[in-house]
Amino acid sequence: MNNIRIADAKWGSLQNNSQLFIVLFVVTLAFGCGKNSSTPSVPNQAALLIKQVDISRNSQNVVFDSVVTLFQYDNNKNVTEIQQTEAVQITGSTINSSQTWAFTYTGSLISGSAESFTSQTSSSGVPTSNSSGQSVTTFYASGNNISYYKSITNITSKSFGTTVNSISYDSAEFGYNGNKISSYILYVKPKTSNAYNQLYKNAYTYSGDNLTGFVDIVTEGAGPGGTITGSYSYDNKTSYLPINYIVPGVYFYTPNNVTKLTEVVTGSTSLQQSYTYQWTYNSKNQPSACTATIATNPATQDNGTVVSSLYYYQ
Repeated sequence: MNNIRIADAKWGSLQNNSQLFIVLFVVTLAFGCGKNSSTPSVPNQAALLIKQVDISRNSQNVVFDSVVTLFQYDNNKNVTEIQQTEAVQITGSTINSSQTWAFTYTGSLISGSAESFTSQTSSSGVPTSNSSGQSVTTFYASGNNISYYKSITNITSKSFGTTVNSISYDSAEFGYNGNKISSYILYVKPKTSNAYNQLYKNAYTYSGDNLTGFVDIVTEGAGPGGTITGSYSYDNKTSYLPINYIVPGVYFYTPNNVTKLTEVVTGSTSLQQSYTYQWTYNSKNQPSACTATIATNPATQDNGTVVSSLYYYQ
């Protein structure tokens, strides 16, 4: 099983919590794979992950984030629904959120997803703001691979008696080398614009079937915003749950367990950060728990963060 951080501004808490941007766990919805690089299904010999619990503690051993994720499947072992609840503690405030994704398929390829989400921020137990919304995504295939998607998101936000409604649009293109994903480009646009702006472009490298590196070039409109370069190390154990999503339904297949990720961030701020993973296995040799330790240079608020994850199977 693997937990690989894939930066994506679209998929909510799965990837985008500001304090957990560098944490891998829920971003990598780990499932098994026995088909091509765009088919989110599980081989017959693999167990189905039905629940994942992630607890994040800072360097003072104080819990600041907890996430519970539930998974459902169809008879073909395609992921049909993901439910996620999260509680984040930030300087006296608590953010409670919930998200649900439902997925549809054409044959073995994902064709669409519908997301609903709610979030409430409280200070000293008193609600101060809340938001809710829906997102609808349509995936488009070329042969046996997903080539791009388009998405529309509606959000209603309320804060101190003021309500704001907004609509946003995003789209992404996927490049392939054979059946391996070689690039991912994300575009966004506001409702008032007819033009999409590139938000970032990711490029990926492999050794065999394992993803070994990536380069994320973040952009702000047409200008450079920074670059993240990453490299992965693996053990030689067979991963029972070897899927790591860019977005749900489009993923990497990595047959071994990641043991370390090293990143170098350049741009307006330079940063080096590493993530070291320790795995625990059950009697069936399935990953039952993982501890990830984060180190940053120079030290940031994430330095010393430890994320503990538990995995439950059908």
